[in-house]
Amino acid sequence: MIMDIIQTIINYSKLESQIKCSQLDKYLYDHLHIFSLNAKHNMDQQIIEKRIFSRLKFLNCSDNSEINDVNHLKNTLKILDCGGNCRIDQNGLSQLRFLEELICSFNKKINSVNHLKNTLKILDCGGNCGINQKGISELQHIEKLDCSDNVNINNVNHLKNTLKRLHCGTDCGIDQDGISRLLYIEELYCCANEKINNVNHLKNTLKMLNCEWYCGINQKGISELKYVQKLNCGYNSKINNMNHLKDTLNLLDCRDNCGIGQNGISELQYIENLNCPNNNEINNVNHLKNTLKILDCSYNCGIGQNGIMDLKHIEKLNCNFNEKINNVNHLKNTLRILYCCGKCGIDQYGISELKYIEELNCDYNEEINNVIHLKGTLKILHCCGVCGINQNGISELQYIEGLYCGSNEKINNVNHLKNTLRILYCDNKCGIDQYGISELQCIKELYYGSNEKIRIEDHLKDTLKILDCSGNTC
Repeated sequence: MIMDIIQTIINYSKLESQIKCSQLDKYLYDHLHIFSLNAKHNMDQQIIEKRIFSRLKFLNCSDNSEINDVNHLKNTLKILDCGGNCRIDQNGLSQLRFLEELICSFNKKINSVNHLKNTLKILDCGGNCGINQKGISELQHIEKLDCSDNVNINNVNHLKNTLKRLHCGTDCGIDQDGISRLLYIEELYCCANEKINNVNHLKNTLKMLNCEWYCGINQKGISELKYVQKLNCGYNSKINNMNHLKDTLNLLDCRDNCGIGQNGISELQYIENLNCPNNNEINNVNHLKNTLKILDCSYNCGIGQNGIMDLKHIEKLNCNFNEKINNVNHLKNTLRILYCCGKCGIDQYGISELKYIEELNCDYNEEINNVIHLKGTLKILHCCGVCGINQNGISELQYIEGLYCGSNEKINNVNHLKNTLRILYCDNKCGIDQYGISELQCIKELYYGSNEKIRIEDHLKDTLKILDCSGNTC
């Protein structure tokens, strides 16, 4: 009973604590096990063969060039990540029996997983992984497959009865014929895959589709879809209308050179998340006033002030560098995250009535100079560069956890945030000096590269986890 309790406790502990606990006495050393391990670069084959790791269920040794064989875990291992520069090759996993998930992307030394045909459900063999068509030909139970950029895999129809999620983007060898018999696909990522042009045969199951960039799918190739909820067709000029999905679509990404314009979204009813940065053919989203919660209309998007005036439920708004939007006070009761960087039209007056902002990014926006009216809610503030916010403009803030004010010469002291501030960027020509951080108590991450006015002292040693002083003498 006591042993079970101790084992349960270490299951939820960090590796260092797990090891120390096992070394308390001989009985614990002989009976405790670690079931999950992220094998860092200082761990080698000899270490993972120790008794305490003999029942591993999860092992991540990606990019670890010191580990080459996991066959001693053949009866327990269920999840293995041996991607990248890991030394595990075909022989090094040939005896595994119960593996359910394998990540071996960019590992050229693995070429077949057919011996896992009865158990494997998730496989990532993307990039220049050594696995080819023959190496997956006997798989029977795959539910999720990622073979993006793998030119040696061209057909997944033998997985027609089980496959639900497929990533076959960019230079993947899979073409239209290679998916033609699939029956139950719910999520398909084929961005930049010119060889796939039609997904109408998935009309009864497909819920998420990514066909952005120069994917071969055009308007006709999605015309019969019925149940799609999320669709990303950014940069795809061949798709121009989403209205046939008006009853199901709740997330749409139609950025940049996408062919979708105002008419192509005019009948949509349930959109909650719309990303249309740099799409100057969309100018009004007021018809989405009852559902829209997240809107990205940044840069050269056609949406202006009139195009958002009726919105009621926006929680996150990105209008960076959109000069046509100048006021978001009508969103005062809902808006929690606002990005209004650079030459955005929003100025101090345009945010003056906001009440519940938790994150504000106004980097390089010279027209915003004060955020103390947000003192009761603001937790993350970006005010880098030539932002108008100065020392007075942050003087009454109470709950800031992350402050990003690199190159802002007008801010020089953050000691009033001593009890809350955990992340601070005060690099380059920021005005903050040594005295300006001298009372901080909770800092975990500090970035002050090229800011010669700061040096590290003992008062930060107990909390600091990440320090970046590049360009300085630390």
